[in-house]
Amino acid sequence: MNKIDRLMAILLQLKKQTKVTANELATTFEVTPRTIYRDIQALSEMGIPIIALPGNEGGYLISDHFFIPPIMFSKEEVFSLLLAEQMITQVEVPGHQKYINTAFLKIKNVLDDESSTRFQRVHKRITFDIKQKRPSTFEQQPFHAVSRAIEHNQKLAMTYFHPKKQELTNRKIHPYGLIFEDGLWYLVAYCELRKAERMFAVNRIHQIEVVGETFSLPEGFELRKYFPDAIYTGEGDTQVLLKVVKSIYHIVKDYHQLRAGVIYDETDDSYIISLLTNYPRNYISFAFRFFGEIEIIEPLSLRDEMKETIAATLKKYQT
Repeated sequence: MNKIDRLMAILLQLKKQTKVTANELATTFEVTPRTIYRDIQALSEMGIPIIALPGNEGGYLISDHFFIPPIMFSKEEVFSLLLAEQMITQVEVPGHQKYINTAFLKIKNVLDDESSTRFQRVHKRITFDIKQKRPSTFEQQPFHAVSRAIEHNQKLAMTYFHPKKQELTNRKIHPYGLIFEDGLWYLVAYCELRKAERMFAVNRIHQIEVVGETFSLPEGFELRKYFPDAIYTGEGDTQVLLKVVKSIYHIVKDYHQLRAGVIYDETDDSYIISLLTNYPRNYISFAFRFFGEIEIIEPLSLRDEMKETIAATLKKYQT
């Protein structure tokens, strides 16, 4: 990124945030804090009203009255956005797809003929393989209610299907956030019925409505801790032992589910992997994914649940 582009990007960052430090800007733009100091000085000399706050709690901010005119994308920025379109269109966000489509149509119109030809040539040679899950019309209604409740911190009343018990339960929840993982949308929420935080698959919600009550997010809440990188950290109360065939261990050892595991024991053809987790049931789907090559050894309750899942699956295909 050249200096002019970086100055514009810093200006946009300052306009977007209430306060930002030189170290934060240096990390964002991959330069040294000394370079940021020089950039701030250059912006100030251009008459841009940047305010420097001193002390440990200090940083930079820009006057609320400062107006930034409409921004034009460079050809390389447009090129990068269009490459990202392949990923974005695979993760459909109900109710927003038409706006995403029109936004990309506008972006494509920025390209001249030469750049458009260049992009099409590269576009055919790059692809992103994401497990697709395009929500059905049935799933869109829960998604709209959830996103509205998240925006206003409103409680939700829903009827939720429990796959193991094969029953519907009525619950009142405090929606914290939404996560898209492995082709499905999940709702992170506090469940008043269970008096604990839960992750609900959006496609198992049968009925849902926003109720008049509001709630407050837990202090220090971060949705990031529910992502795979955070869930499988090797911390938790339950020890899980997995038997992994040696021939595929080098392939699966860097998966989120095994990254924090250690080799506990081994046989002639397999490793016994030990790990700690608060989400042991997540390993049922993981073992299914590598059926015949990954086996759940402990806890026995999880192994028994795996057996039940296999039996139910076989029964479904035998009828």
